[in-house]
Amino acid sequence: MDTDGSIYRAAHIVAGTRYEHACLCFRNFSKPLLNTVHHTMVNLGYHPTIGRNLVYLYRQKEIKRYFNEIGTHNPKHFKRYEAIAGSRDKTPGE
Repeated sequence: MDTDGSIYRAAHIVAGTRYEHACLCFRNFSKPLLNTVHHTMVNLGYHPTIGRNLVYLYRQKEIKRYFNEIGTHNPKHFKRYEAIAGSRDKTPGE
């Protein structure tokens, strides 16, 4: 995850209200590796989504759990996660 993964801010609009949240993804063009990542995450109790070349985690509690339990050796990922998660806890104008 540290080399082929990323954390980013996703946004969507529901009934005119904009929502932003963190997404954790792992990208690779090796189907066996993607399947192993997906299977491992499921076995660890996560609910990943697998796409053509990506495995995603969307559930905010699971992303938080991932960083608490598994962590990262890539400071860029953790700083980005903190920035995204921290901005969700603030009300507009703060």
